[in-house]
Parts: sequence; C-alpha cells; structure tokens
Amino acid sequence: MANYNPDEQDKLVWSFGLAYANDFALNVLIPIFGLTYKSNRYTIEVAYPRVNLLYKFKEKFEWGVTAAINGGIYELKTFSLTGDIAQFTRIIQVSLGHTLNYLISNKLVLNTCVGFTLVRNQDFMNANFDVFENNNLNLKNTVFIKTGISIRL
Repeated sequence: MANYNPDEQDKLVWSFGLAYANDFALNVLIPIFGLTYKSNRYTIEVAYPRVNLLYKFKEKFEWGVTAAINGGIYELKTFSLTGDIAQFTRIIQVSLGHTLNYLISNKLVLNTCVGFTLVRNQDFMNANFDVFENNNLNLKNTVFIKTGISIRL
C-alpha cells in the first residue's frame, strides 16, 4: 500500500495498492483502496476487507465498531463426500463487532474485538478446485472474540 496525505498532517490519508491472491488455480492482482481520517478523538479506517470506526475516550484507549470480510482456501488431509475425495475447503465469513484498543505506544496497538459472525459459508473442492455440487454449508452464526497486536505505520 502506498499512502497519499493531501493535508500533510496525517488527518486524511488515501491508500492505494495491490493485493496478490491465489486460490491454487488462479493468480489475481486485486486493486486495494483505503481511506483513513484521524482527529484528536476519532479514527475512521475504510479499506477492503475491513472498516473501523473508533473513538478515543482516554489517552491510551479506543473503542468502536469493526466490520470485516474474511476468507480462505485450506488443504484437507482426507475427507470423503459422496465417494469423491475433497482436497480443499473454502471458507467465507462476514463479521461485525465491538473493538477495544489499548495504545501501547504511538505505533503499537493491542486490539481486542468481540462480535457476531453474520455469514459463515464453507464449500468442499476437489483437486482441480471445482466445488462439489450441493455441499455448500451455511454454518450457524456465532459469537467470536479475537485479540492481537498491530503496528500502525
């Protein structure tokens, strides 16, 4: 990602870049665009596949809402489905949650998010990445919690 800062004060930052995606059968370059707005109290980050709306209620704490789309293709060891052997599984999730961030330093952030997964789909695929017919699993929505450390550049 390359950033462009029109006001040169880090209040408004446009981001442009490319993401490389590979589902083992197809290589794709995906254009990525992002927009970040920061004030003394608010941060708004919009960049596929995530949106953050954050309010800084204390010097070291931010609270807000996060929406995200996540997915992936994972190799399976063995799994029999109607006599065919599934080699891969594809998972797609859409989630919405409350975020609480602790600012360890100016650039280092401890993130915690508690929320609800709105969409959870899973497909099984053969070695050629063809989806097996009638196997789309719409899993039940669920509550989630995740935590981690991120670096803000």
